[in-house]
Amino acid sequence: MNVGQWYVLIEEQAGFGSGIRWNLEKAIPASNLENAAEVAHQAALNHMPKNPMSPQSRAVFRAPDGSWVVDVKGATMRFHFRVSVGEYFGVFPGKPSA
Repeated sequence: MNVGQWYVLIEEQAGFGSGIRWNLEKAIPASNLENAAEVAHQAALNHMPKNPMSPQSRAVFRAPDGSWVVDVKGATMRFHFRVSVGEYFGVFPGKPSA
């Protein structure tokens, strides 16, 4: 990853019941911000999440900040995932300051 590079970030819902959490599943590099926005749109339409196992349909929503929320209906359950665009700033040692 290069500082200043744009990425499309795909987060998926994982776990069940009170154990639901979000996992960053993919960070897809993009050539620039415009390219990242287009890749994010395509990911919202075409990304195949881990769950549900038998996707039946998806409802796709774009938020005002340009991120996407996708609700995927399976045979027996529904899951959702998020797609957003982010600029990479690097990895920092230690814990954040208070």
